[in-house]
This record gives sequence, C-alpha cells and structure tokens, in this order.
Amino acid sequence: MRDGQLYLSPEADHLLDWFHVTMRLTTMNQSAKGLPEKMGEEEELPLRDEVLRQLERTKWFLWHGNVFQALKVLTTIHLDLELASWERNDDKIGKLCKTVQEFHTFIDRNRAFIPNYGERYRNGERISTAFVESTVNQMSASGW
Repeated sequence: MRDGQLYLSPEADHLLDWFHVTMRLTTMNQSAKGLPEKMGEEEELPLRDEVLRQLERTKWFLWHGNVFQALKVLTTIHLDLELASWERNDDKIGKLCKTVQEFHTFIDRNRAFIPNYGERYRNGERISTAFVESTVNQMSASGW
C-alpha cells in the first residue's frame, strides 16, 4: 500500500502520523498503570514505574526522530515484561509484552517514515493527519 502512495505522490512528505504513534503509546501507558509495582523473587525490582518511565523515554525519542534509541528502549521494556510475565504467569503482563513487541515491529518497519516531529512542529510543518480523518469520519457519519 505504501508503494502506491509513493507512486501517486512522489513529491509529498510521507511520514508516520504522530497521532497514531501517540495513540499506541497512550494505550500501552494505560496498560502499564495496571502492572504490579515490583517484580522478582524478592519483589525488589521496580516494574510499573520503570515501564512507565521507559515508555515516556520512547515517546521522547520518537518525537525527536531518534528511532534507534526508541527501539533500544522498547527492547528493554519487552525483556523486562517477558521476565515479569514468566515469573508471575500473569496474562496482563503477557498481553502488554506482546503489545510492546508489536509496536517495536511497527516502528522498525516504518523507520524511514519517522521524522523529527519536534523540529517539524516548531517549523509549522504537518505532523498529523488527524484533521483529515476527522473530516472523513464526519462525512461518513452524515451519509456521504
């Protein structure tokens, strides 16, 4: 599908929509708030707060177009969740672990379309197509 977009509009800026990136991060953040506070045999290693902190780091790196660091942080989160899921045999942890892995794959496959959103925003350039989607949704709802 992306090849079709590039063919039809080769001069256009093709980038991953920041709205969709943050939507997925927000979902993971909400799930992470339900994690146990700590993990490990002696419950000494932080889990919830660390995952939340790492998700914020991921968002910061992506906002600044640093895909390499974002992927490293996502790998760390995934490994921590995988270990916690294995130790606790907890489906909620396992589900978030899978979601993080899927997001990692999504970001990795779309790395060429991730700009420095912060720079684009400061320069008044578009970072989201949410306004277009809103218009399409309104037209669909009205029977167009």
